[in-house]
Amino acid sequence: MESFARCVWTGRNCYSQILASHPRHIWEVIRSLGTGLTIEPPANIRSPRELLQWMLEWLGRVHDSELDTTMMALYHMWLSRNEARDKQIENPDALAKHIVHLTEEWRIIRAPKPPKAALSREHCLLPRVGWTKVNADGAVAKSSEKGGGGVVVRDHHGSFLVAACHFFSPLLDPEDAELRACHAALGLVKS
Repeated sequence: MESFARCVWTGRNCYSQILASHPRHIWEVIRSLGTGLTIEPPANIRSPRELLQWMLEWLGRVHDSELDTTMMALYHMWLSRNEARDKQIENPDALAKHIVHLTEEWRIIRAPKPPKAALSREHCLLPRVGWTKVNADGAVAKSSEKGGGGVVVRDHHGSFLVAACHFFSPLLDPEDAELRACHAALGLVKS
């Protein structure tokens, strides 16, 4: 018979960390939290080959609804096992609750989203025939005395004629940026 490896969580001889008492308790808590997880590790594994065979069969039998929880649990138990090497043994109840929380969060993120309502496209009011419309806007950076402005000119069909953007520095306040954008718009239309 092959030799057992010592479990870093419990100090007992065991072939797998998921078969030791600490992880068994994690599985029990996960099931008790209403996750619907039904599969549990077997009590007796005699060799690494039996462990591998059981793991492959077990993962093959896991229902789709249990797969997220199962994989999240295996991953976090592996992380906890690695941390236990440095003598940082995590409380199994806390770890199980953390696993269930992360699984729920994962399912929420992956849940199908309802289709978004079609956004109505905003249309500008068109000027009378023979006229043009000039839109100008200014903005100020909160963190400095710098800002900018933009100008768009359209004809009576709403067709684009010309546009410009400008950098303003220094600025006194947002109204200063708006006024400079309007001034830039008048300069663009005159040219």
